[in-house]
Amino acid sequence: NMDEVRAKGVENIKKAIEKTREAGFRVSIAGAGVVFDELNRIAAVDFPVLTALSYGVIIAVLFYITRSPYIVAYAVAAFTASLAWLLGIMGMLKMNINMVSMAAPSIVLIIAVENFSHINSHLLEGAKSFRELDVKEILARMSKAFAPAFIAMATTVVGFISLAWTKMKIIQEFGI
Repeated sequence: NMDEVRAKGVENIKKAIEKTREAGFRVSIAGAGVVFDELNRIAAVDFPVLTALSYGVIIAVLFYITRSPYIVAYAVAAFTASLAWLLGIMGMLKMNINMVSMAAPSIVLIIAVENFSHINSHLLEGAKSFRELDVKEILARMSKAFAPAFIAMATTVVGFISLAWTKMKIIQEFGI
């Protein structure tokens, strides 16, 4: 695993130059491996705060669009189930959680909100609220919205799957 080899190599270099630092010399190391490991470390520290803020903004926008706490609760429940499924698959495939894979839940949420907004616009076309619609009309509008939402989702899935053919392991795992 390249991530483990790189991390071990950087750690060995840091240990080797420690004696030079103890002697009073200022030593710095650079390179893609060092930058990557440092970004992963920073992301692991800052990611929970930034993620919570971004989810809060997305949920607030969703509430503003729908004006319904029930719809927001359904969307959050669907996202939570998707996130659990995503992390479960990553665990079963023994994938590393890194700065790229940490973005996946946010992308899943953005895609879910995008699809919801698309379906919601079809459902509420010409109506002020869901309460104005009867079940037959809701089903007719949902069937009208299904094809565009499915095509949008399918193209997104194909885009992510296509990342599996890249030579960079971190991007492959992100695509999967």
